[in-house]
Amino acid sequence: MISREEILKGKTCPPELENNLLELLIKINKVRDAYGRPMTVSSGFRSMEEHLEIYRKKGITDKKKIPMKSKHLFCQAIDIYDPKKELQKWIKENVSLMEEIGLWFEDFDSTPNWTHFQIVPPSSKTRFFRP
Repeated sequence: MISREEILKGKTCPPELENNLLELLIKINKVRDAYGRPMTVSSGFRSMEEHLEIYRKKGITDKKKIPMKSKHLFCQAIDIYDPKKELQKWIKENVSLMEEIGLWFEDFDSTPNWTHFQIVPPSSKTRFFRP
């Protein structure tokens, strides 16, 4: 089971985001139960400072090039370490379950060693979207 501590990584969930966190936990643990294998959180909730630091380390400091509405900032997204793309393969085989649970994914070509899950649809409304 994925815990709130794995998503928060030592941070406190802002009260206004608590419902998002609970929904994310319920949905990602439905996936975890169905997948039946361990899942390691590589990124969960991010503060704005952490978010900006991630992009600064990539050499990106122009806020116009940084996704300032990342769902990680709102406890609506989680990244799961997936270097062999086994989880991505399983998701492709279980898209109807993902639809039933209510999860959307960054296009797998954009996530080389992780799988991005989010609990809200992107503006495109597509299940698999380009970030």
